[in-house]
Amino acid sequence: MHNNLHFVKALCDLIDFMSQNENHMPVPLREMEYQQLASRLDDLLDIVDGEENHPLAPLMHFVGTLIKNYKNEHIPKLVEL
Repeated sequence: MHNNLHFVKALCDLIDFMSQNENHMPVPLREMEYQQLASRLDDLLDIVDGEENHPLAPLMHFVGTLIKNYKNEHIPKLVEL
């Protein structure tokens, strides 16, 4: 039952995020959205549990892409000294 609550929360947050953009195209994240999506990604990882054919796997990958894009834009990469 606990996983079901995380699943519902994850979907509601993602629906809210996507509804902010009429074209449903990925938009740049703000820090608060990044943090929320990172938490939802953790929930999705627990639910999908490595099953590539899981119905939520594409959603998990989409959220992962949004997070990766945010990190690439806002978090400086370490450079080798």
